[in-house]
Amino acid sequence: SPTPASSPPCLATIMTEDRVLAFHRLAASWPWPISVAYLSTEWHRDRRLGLQLLDVQAQPPPDAHRIVLSVVADRGYRQPQNLFPFNLLRNVAVENCASKTVLVADVDFVLGGSVGGLTSAVAEVEEDPRVAVLLPAFDVRAGQAPAPTAESVRLTKAALREMWHAGTAEAFAAGQYPAGHACDDTQT
Repeated sequence: SPTPASSPPCLATIMTEDRVLAFHRLAASWPWPISVAYLSTEWHRDRRLGLQLLDVQAQPPPDAHRIVLSVVADRGYRQPQNLFPFNLLRNVAVENCASKTVLVADVDFVLGGSVGGLTSAVAEVEEDPRVAVLLPAFDVRAGQAPAPTAESVRLTKAALREMWHAGTAEAFAAGQYPAGHACDDTQT
């Protein structure tokens, strides 16, 4: 993938131990630095393991040398409070990005299309810090298609539009959180 003229953007994400496979898919779809905040219930053990926490069957994520891992102790957030510290984790991940420009993305994302196309958007953001880039995110509805991989989601806009109109694609997490997506403008 082409690298932006200045430093490449850093992808910041958050995760727990059950999202390691998803992280591998995300890492395979992103060519530049990644900062991940990992919420740990076993902080002392996980801190010692370091990047090995991200291994799947003893295989590290793609290009692990570009990954910065921050292990964050779960101080009772999930048990007994049944909370998830999204903002805390996101802030830790963003703070540990060395790049001037950061893309915050859910660990379940697989970035389709050409991420090299982000280079012009990155240049625009670096030129004017008031500029934000919005990347629309979509899910393939359960049972409608095989689970996406970095290779299988490289769709054109026309192909995505066709899936949308056929009802096989929807706004990211709309099926999981319909109330949160009630205000989405899905008619365009």
